[in-house]
Amino acid sequence: MRKSEAFNKKKENKNVNLYSLMEGVLYSPDYSLRNIWDTMVTAMDFNMNKSILPKEIQEVNLLGSVKEILVPVYIMQGKYDMRAPLELTEKYFEQLIAPSKKLVILENSAHNPSEEDMEKIIEYIADILSR
Repeated sequence: MRKSEAFNKKKENKNVNLYSLMEGVLYSPDYSLRNIWDTMVTAMDFNMNKSILPKEIQEVNLLGSVKEILVPVYIMQGKYDMRAPLELTEKYFEQLIAPSKKLVILENSAHNPSEEDMEKIIEYIADILSR
């Protein structure tokens, strides 16, 4: 068992909020202070900085530009995601050409996965890795 698995089993707070997300990172034995700092600063800069990258991401149209991928494709999508709506993901998934593809809809998630969907996410990834 990895240190983070043991750490997560000890957690009693199942509420998903900003503190519970931060707590998992701050107290996890798998991350150094440098890892945490780099992640927080990078994420804040990416979300708050009005650089060209966020504008470019908003203008990407996968429906028109990436029609075929030559490797297996696995997509996990939150049912309530408003940043990347499920309807667009389903439309893209249907038209995408790939040797194999699978779309898993996370019934209790939005853009970020919820605690309620964690078991499904772990099973999904384990299934992919067992192939």
